[in-house]
Amino acid sequence: MNHSSNAPPIKPLLPLRKQQQFANGGPRLSLGTASRSSTLQSTVGTTTPFSNVYGARGATSANGYGQQQANPRHSFQGNVQSAFINDATPSTGNKRRSVLYSVPASTNKKRTSVGIPSSQVSQLANAPRTSFQLSQESQQQQPATNRHLNSSQPTPSSSQSIPLQSHIPQPQYGVLHSVPTDRAVNRARQEQMAQKIYKFLATNHFEVRTSISLNENTLKIPTQRNFYEIFKFMYHFIDPSYVFRKSAEQEIIPLLKSLQYPALGTISRLQFNAVGGQNWPNFLAILEWILTYIESNVAIVDDLSPNDDFDRIFMGYNYSCYLKFLDADEDYEAPHQQMLKEFEEEMEKFKTQEKNLSVQKSKLNENYEQLLNDLKLRDDADRKTRALEEDFTKLREYIEEVQKRIPEWSAKLHQLSDEVYSANENLKTLQKERDTLEQEFQASGVSIKDITDLELKRDKLSKTIEAENVKLERKKDDLQERIADTENGCFTIEKLVVSYNSIVEKFNYSNSNGYTFGLQLKDLIDSNIAYGRDELFKDKTLGEESNQLSLLRGSIDAKLSQNRVELDKINEQLDSMQEYAAGQRTNLATIQNDEYKQKRSNDEKSQQIYSLQAKMSEDIEDREKKIRDTKSSITGNILNYEREFQDAHLNKKIVIQDLQQKQLEIDQQLFRIQAFITKFKTSLSERLISAYDHFS
Repeated sequence: MNHSSNAPPIKPLLPLRKQQQFANGGPRLSLGTASRSSTLQSTVGTTTPFSNVYGARGATSANGYGQQQANPRHSFQGNVQSAFINDATPSTGNKRRSVLYSVPASTNKKRTSVGIPSSQVSQLANAPRTSFQLSQESQQQQPATNRHLNSSQPTPSSSQSIPLQSHIPQPQYGVLHSVPTDRAVNRARQEQMAQKIYKFLATNHFEVRTSISLNENTLKIPTQRNFYEIFKFMYHFIDPSYVFRKSAEQEIIPLLKSLQYPALGTISRLQFNAVGGQNWPNFLAILEWILTYIESNVAIVDDLSPNDDFDRIFMGYNYSCYLKFLDADEDYEAPHQQMLKEFEEEMEKFKTQEKNLSVQKSKLNENYEQLLNDLKLRDDADRKTRALEEDFTKLREYIEEVQKRIPEWSAKLHQLSDEVYSANENLKTLQKERDTLEQEFQASGVSIKDITDLELKRDKLSKTIEAENVKLERKKDDLQERIADTENGCFTIEKLVVSYNSIVEKFNYSNSNGYTFGLQLKDLIDSNIAYGRDELFKDKTLGEESNQLSLLRGSIDAKLSQNRVELDKINEQLDSMQEYAAGQRTNLATIQNDEYKQKRSNDEKSQQIYSLQAKMSEDIEDREKKIRDTKSSITGNILNYEREFQDAHLNKKIVIQDLQQKQLEIDQQLFRIQAFITKFKTSLSERLISAYDHFS
């Protein structure tokens, strides 16, 4: 997304990456300051500034989209000679050591805090840049490419910050947000943005995921709902876990502020209520800017590791061991102990953090419980308040109803007094009629007392009749219950007889006296016939059946006693056989013990043979090892001679380069002296001429 050329300059800022400290105490050297200036001058036109290679996560193409940066290790090796020698390089001239210092080690990607929230670091680090920002960065990078790096430049320490070029625009409040835009005028640009957004939405199945029909008119004649759904759909590519809960203006404006949208000042909250018409180009530009932001982050992989500290310790250990390997020193105990010490210190830090977090967790749990209790009390208070409010409302309604009825009370009182007066008049009339009836009854010889006694007798007789009717109903109910109990008893007896017959049926097969066990019930359907205990069955009584069962039980007991005697005899035979088997087991155990002793003696002899064989094999291996050591020592001497020759050749090149550098410096000094002398002569001549003119 392009901005107008009159935009104010944007000051880029990027959180500096933390410099790693090696186990030997020195900071990681900057490639720009650790290399010779004479070597860099030959590649100044082809190499990029080292601050951009290591300071930014990705290079920027001409259209402003962020592309993933190639491995700086490879790019540096492809452009800079491998014979870089730093002034801080150890004095042991070794070709492998020089190659080591020519390759940049990977820096630790831990960010330092510069006031940017951690949740926005990944968003800010990948924000798309405009063409204006590209021009600003190119102007800032030009002096860096033309500057010569001398070997006398100091190496940055761990407390110094390395100037890095950043691709993250920081918000310039009040200036950047009021940048004018020409999108509303450029109709072709609007068509281009609409086509780009339409292609993105169609490719990512916007219509399927949101159930909104997508066509070309969607981006030409938009609605507030369509714009809001498109914005939510595109923003989920930046932060998939974000949940939209508020209205459009309340959600979109804070999100654009967090993404640092440059033209946010040109949009007001009222415009979100009417996104179409004249306001649509601004909202279309927002969608196009979000799309540019998404495309710039496609190829970026956040490979930040939470174990950076442990990686630093291990890389320092590897570096120290590699230095010892280059020096032909195979004693790696000191670096190993140093690594263990740093590892233990780091573990102590983590344990301390864990304790602190556990304390914080306990405090938070206490606060949580306290808040829960307070919330419960507040809920109870709210419920009581609502109940009191309801009671108050009902009481107020009742009072209002009573107030409405007060004017009617006088009419109701007058009506009641009239009714009382009429009732008293009726009562007087009834009393007169009563007196008249009494006089008539007395004249006929019947007194009022006799009439009252007859009425009392009639009431007593009616109550007696009702009591007898109740008793009769109870008797009927008892009779029905007894009939039901009798039927249940008959049914139970039938079931018992059936089960008894099924049990004693097998006795009929083994009975030798000719008696048949079993019972048959008579017909008990007629409830008017009463049966005794021995009259329930047809051909026999319960006593006869019981006697026959007793006789059968006696015969069974006799057979059982006879079987027990036979069982005792069988047990005696079994005991004698078990004693014989125990004797045979003892003999078998003796034989197995003898066999085990013989096998053990054979194993000892085999072990002696194996140990003798192993000893001879070790002797053979020792002799072979001595032969290999002799060969390796010879090969090592040859390699040492070759290495010394290469080091001498390398030192020769270094001396030649130093001489060339010094010659170049002398030429520059002579040029400066010559220029100074020429300038001095010119100035002196001008002063003499001016003095001559003054005197003349």
